[in-house]
Order: sequence, then structure tokens, then C-alpha cells
Amino acid sequence: SSSNNKARVSYILGRFSPCNMSWLIVPIVLGLSLRLVAAGAAIKRQVRAHRGQFGEIIQPWDGKSAQDLHREYSTIFKHGNRNAASHRWSTFLIERARFMSDKRFQKISGGYCAVSGSPVSPADSTRYRLTLEKVDGTGKVTGFMYYCCWPCVCDTQDFIRIDTKTIELADGPREYNFAVIGNPCSKPGALTEPFTQPFDNRRTTIALAAPEVKCGHGGILEGATMSDNGYVIVALFFDASKRISGFQDETDFKELCENRKDHGYNSGMGEIFRRMAAIAPVDTGSWLLPPARMTAKQLRMEAARLHLNVRGLTERAELVALIAQVRSERLRNMTTKQLRAEASRLNLDLRGVSERPELLDALVKALGASAPTGSPSSKGMPSADSGLVPVSIKTMRTRELQKEARRCGLDTQGIVDRSELVALLEGRSCDAGTAVAAARCSTADKVNSCIE
Repeated sequence: SSSNNKARVSYILGRFSPCNMSWLIVPIVLGLSLRLVAAGAAIKRQVRAHRGQFGEIIQPWDGKSAQDLHREYSTIFKHGNRNAASHRWSTFLIERARFMSDKRFQKISGGYCAVSGSPVSPADSTRYRLTLEKVDGTGKVTGFMYYCCWPCVCDTQDFIRIDTKTIELADGPREYNFAVIGNPCSKPGALTEPFTQPFDNRRTTIALAAPEVKCGHGGILEGATMSDNGYVIVALFFDASKRISGFQDETDFKELCENRKDHGYNSGMGEIFRRMAAIAPVDTGSWLLPPARMTAKQLRMEAARLHLNVRGLTERAELVALIAQVRSERLRNMTTKQLRAEASRLNLDLRGVSERPELLDALVKALGASAPTGSPSSKGMPSADSGLVPVSIKTMRTRELQKEARRCGLDTQGIVDRSELVALLEGRSCDAGTAVAAARCSTADKVNSCIE
């Protein structure tokens, strides 16, 4: 009996020895490992998350195709209506671009129509080539856009222009051309003005027909991302330089667009997008006028384009002086090559003009960039021969802010919003760098060394 008990104990101990418990240990270890991996992935996902421009937390997104973007429809459009709200598609992708490569960002960006906001499958049949004006008046650029139907070509020609914006990608920042419109929230009351849809003669408003086009406080279009010059981004404008086939050209629709116009725009989006875009059309011409020749409305639009704070300025003369001063500062910080391009755009006669000071003086006079004598803004203004001058941080465009930050040796990794760049540069002194740059750029033959 005693020997039997010892045998039983030995058997039990043998069964539960480390060598014979692999059937129990392996599943436990495997389960713990999987939990640790999942926890690590969750932590990594939280670390990679960032705040969007409206303060919300943007989690990493692993979408790889237009179809993946379309599955986010209910997330992007809270009211379930995408009419004329392509700016929301754009912002969704731009805020998540830092999780994508350039190739992936471009691939997915062809998944919606810039005019109607409809989901689109990128293909030869939905790809259209257009040549559109740049918002800064420097000419035209040719590119591709994706549409749900051909009438969108007509509406694009009438209202959409091209501007730039630098986007932070997984493989670094990159500047793109974007299709843009004016900000309809500059006149929020216009969203509730009634109009007649041409399809059924039904009376409606933009607020009813396009509920995702909503204005927030301070004239902000909710869900919109603004371009370098302050316009609403509605789509990526794709490079057309490497493709010779597989698209439709805007010239093929000239007669169709005229016929559509004659019939009251009775196809495509009808009047919805057109009414919305017409509230604040992109002005690519009036800013070329000298400030003294601008109307009060044009002065306000130019101040907005230059991102100027005009609160408290009630007199027309004050606006003229401020805009003239900012224009002068920007001209003086251009390279000779940039000045010549600007002169060419203005069709200036440069015969006999060879030195940078002469070129600068011609442009200053053409654009009325010298503040009027005795005006508040003209005090302390440099002359045309004074070379480079420091530019107010708050009046710089996004690209200028990025260049200034790099010149000052500041780390701009992960910074894409203009407000963040301004905050980074404010209070920093780069005067020594400015003096060196001024010395290097003091003559036309040395100016090429100042290019970034």
C-alpha cells in the first residue's frame, strides 16, 4: 500500500513537471504575447495621433484606395449630404496625410468630385484636363481633376482657381497645387438667400440644398482647409505633364457648356455649386492694381489675401498705406529672378533696366507699393535702394514663413498650419542672418546665391 501511494505521488509530480507542462504553458505565453503586441500597437497608434486644425484628435488612418475613402462618408458628412461640400473630403485627407506617402495621398485624392462632392472612382473616363488661372495672377497652370459628370467642367472654368499649400506627409513635407474657391462664409447671410433650381423650378437655399456648407464664428467655413493665399481647398489639382492620353480635355465641352448656360444650367449640380462659389469669387486681377486705385471692397479683399489684421482701420487711406507698405516689403525680399518674373507678368518694359535697384524701383511704381508720403505706415519705410528689409512675420505667406524658419535654423518638422509657423517665429531674432543675407544679395550678380 505504501509503495502504491509513493508510485501515485511520483506519477502526479511527473505529470506536472516543467518538462510535461508545455501543453499548459505554451497557450498562456502565446496569449500574453498577443496581448502585449496589441497593447504596443494601441500605444503606438496613440503616439502617432495628432490634433486637427479644429482641435479634434486625428487617429492614424490606413485607407489605401478611393473605395476606402468612400467608406468614411458618414464620418465626413454628418448630415449625410455631400452637395457642394468637397472641402470636407479634402480636409479629411489633408489631416491624415502625415500617415501616407505622396503616392498614396495622390491616389486617394482622386476619389471625389471637386464641384458636386460626389464619390468618384478615378479612371480615364472621370479624368479631365483643364488649364486654370493661379490665384496670385502669375499665369495659368494645366492639370487634371476628377468629376462625376461633364457639367462640372463648366462650373470649374467659371469659379475654380489654383493655389498652393504644403502638406506634411509620412515621407516629408511637399507643396501641391490645389483647386480652390472663395470663402462663402465671408457673407454668411447669402447661404439663406432663396434661388430657383432649373430642374423643377423649386425654390431653395444653399443652407437647405447643401447643409454641410456651414459657417462658424468669425467667417470660418466649417470643415475647410485654406490654401496659402487664404482660399478654400476643394480638391487636389493633379500634375498633367507626364500623361498624353487617358483623359478628356476641357476644350471638348466648349459647345456643351455654352448650351448648358443658355438653358439655365439645367444639368450637373444645377445652381447649387454655382450659387455657393459666386458668393466670394476668387479675384485674380484686382490685386494687380495700385492700392490707391482700388475700391474699398478691393482693398479689403487684398488685405485678406495678404493675411493682414485690419481691425480698427476705418479710413481708406490707412488701408491704402498698409497694403502699399506690405507690397513694398515683399518686393524687396524677392530675388532678381523673381522680380523679373513679376515684371514680365505685369508686362513692364524693361529695356535699359539691368540693375536690381532699377528693376525694384520699376515694380514699386507699377504696383503702387510705396506708401504715400506722410501716411502713418510710411514712417521709417526703406527706400527702393536699401536692399533687403525685415518683413513682419504676420504679413508673410506660408511659403515665406517656412523659408524664414529654415533660415533661422528652426525645426519645422510636423508644422503645416500658418498659425503654428507664426507662433514659432514670433519672438525669435534672426537679424544677424538678415544682415548676412543682405550683404550677399546686395548686387544683382550675387543674388542667385541667396536662393534657398
